[in-house]
Amino acid sequence: MRKDLDACNFELQKLKEERARDQEEIDRLRDLNSFKERENTESDQRIKSLDYELFKAQERANELSQQAEAREFDLRRTTEAYECAHADLLRARDEQSRLQGEQSNLQRTMELRVQEKGELTRKSEGEQARNRD
Repeated sequence: MRKDLDACNFELQKLKEERARDQEEIDRLRDLNSFKERENTESDQRIKSLDYELFKAQERANELSQQAEAREFDLRRTTEAYECAHADLLRARDEQSRLQGEQSNLQRTMELRVQEKGELTRKSEGEQARNRD
């Protein structure tokens, strides 16, 4: 009887140790998951910031386009101010071109961030799936 009690106590102790190890692993995975969630949140904030910058660049491009059209109209109507209006139009077009290039760069950057976010999301989902298992 004493032998059985000792064997049960030994088995109980082994199970407690195994449970403690499992709990440590769960805690480690929770910390990792929390870290990944923070990374995702930061990436999301960066993407939102870039999206806002892209929106502003598009608005500025639209404004410049409207300015260029107004200047072209003035150019047709006034021959006396031809040289001045022509110079303004060229400057506006250069600015528009620069902003479109900037917009293109921002778009590429945003696409990279979206791709990074997707990868981080997949990693996070994989970690969560493993945590559930």
